[in-house]
Amino acid sequence: MTGTDSNEMTYRFATFAARGTIWLRHDSVRTKTRTHLGWWEQTIPLADLRPQYGTLRATPQVFLWACIFALVFAGTGIYGLFWGAWAIPQKSVSILLLATGLFLGRYLLKYRKSEWIIFNAYDEGGRVGYTRQGPDACACDAFTERLVGAIRKSRAESSDAADRRS
Repeated sequence: MTGTDSNEMTYRFATFAARGTIWLRHDSVRTKTRTHLGWWEQTIPLADLRPQYGTLRATPQVFLWACIFALVFAGTGIYGLFWGAWAIPQKSVSILLLATGLFLGRYLLKYRKSEWIIFNAYDEGGRVGYTRQGPDACACDAFTERLVGAIRKSRAESSDAADRRS
């Protein structure tokens, strides 16, 4: 989580199937997200968001298939090392398969579940969502608190402005 000045903060997240960046500005939230389904950018005024948020724990749909591939790669690598012919090319391929399977398995264990934090808009037209995983995961709670505070402040300012007009 970085702050370019006192009015803007940046939070980056990454999961097995999604990654993105959120910029919290003094009057809006800008998100840029990329998933295996596509990518999108949106900017939502803070006054349009609800200060209450929900959480969602999810496992990606392709997780089971990725686990099967990891097990097949690791199993083929072990089989090739212990029960295969000892030719140099076969050893290299077996070691490569084993290493790929172990790396994929470690990656899957790290990103097997993700906890999403979701802020809905009052008009149900948009939402801001991010996870506790990724490069800025240790700052997720601080970012969430600051976002809730900014939403409440913006809602108070917009209601004060409406009161002054009437």
